[in-house]
Amino acid sequence: MKNKLLTVTAMIVMIAMMICNVGMFLGTKKMYQEVKKEKDVDAGEEITTYEEETEEEKTVIQTIQDDIEVNDDVISKKELLKYLKKDGKGVLGLLRDKFPEYIVYKDEDYMFVSVMDSLKKNEWKAENLKVDTKGEITYEKDGAVISHKGIDVSKYQGDIDWKKVKADGVEYAIIRIGYRGYGSGEIVTDEKAVENIKKATKAGVKVGVYFFSQAINKKEAEEEAKYILDIVKDYKIEYPIAFDMEEISGDTARTDSLSAKEKTDIAIAFCEKIKDGGYKPMIYANIKWFAAEYEVNRIEEYDKWFAYYDNELYFPYKIKMWQYTDKGNVDGIAGNVDLNIYVE
Repeated sequence: MKNKLLTVTAMIVMIAMMICNVGMFLGTKKMYQEVKKEKDVDAGEEITTYEEETEEEKTVIQTIQDDIEVNDDVISKKELLKYLKKDGKGVLGLLRDKFPEYIVYKDEDYMFVSVMDSLKKNEWKAENLKVDTKGEITYEKDGAVISHKGIDVSKYQGDIDWKKVKADGVEYAIIRIGYRGYGSGEIVTDEKAVENIKKATKAGVKVGVYFFSQAINKKEAEEEAKYILDIVKDYKIEYPIAFDMEEISGDTARTDSLSAKEKTDIAIAFCEKIKDGGYKPMIYANIKWFAAEYEVNRIEEYDKWFAYYDNELYFPYKIKMWQYTDKGNVDGIAGNVDLNIYVE
């Protein structure tokens, strides 16, 4: 995998070693937490640090002190305070603006993954994303909405009134068909899957499905795909069949030791089996997984369903669907539901 994952510390060490080639140096500059005014030499303006930081800001500032060497050539103290206090973007926003050649995300540390020039880029324009008073996002082109409003559901949404869902403008639903146990490895059917497929279709909501995978090899991935194909053959599936592999928060999982190559092999095996069955495959992941847990250059041909909860989209590569919140509200569903937009 050519795009190498780096922590901030590792990146800085590498840059320092390559200073004669890249011409970049990150010098040291201390971030003061007490109330104090200093002179910004370059800008000739006064800047103010703050006495009362939130716990998150204290952590961020300490991280900057420990891991990011700051000077005015790259990140000035003035910029840092602006992002922390005024713009509200935080350090992630600052780093993403400063280093567009990387995908930057926060894991245990700030992580940098090189953007591959050879891959197709995301063509969604920020100015065409519109947020309404309900917090729902649409995508426009030439003043017309071209995105399609969708949800994804499982048994956790309980009994759904699909007529009300349709009346609320939902055009499609990606329904969980099942999952593989992250401990047992057993394949389990979502108890609401068939009911949801039937009722959604009857109400005029187009249907796709997804499977939560814990496959540890290509054989198991193909087994999962065959399991799905056996179920959906009797129903009208107009949207993609999605592969969803994730890490298990707060617990160990049978997939934890898989390498990026192995996860990519598994995803491809699943998608190819789905494609052979006459359906359109898609891969669901968040920024960390698309950046580092998969060899993204090997899955370019498959549609990507990107999970990123924000009103602004941050991702360099081409995507087909964006899951932008897990706190949506739709008539006919009790409680929160994931909202998505799909652009042809």
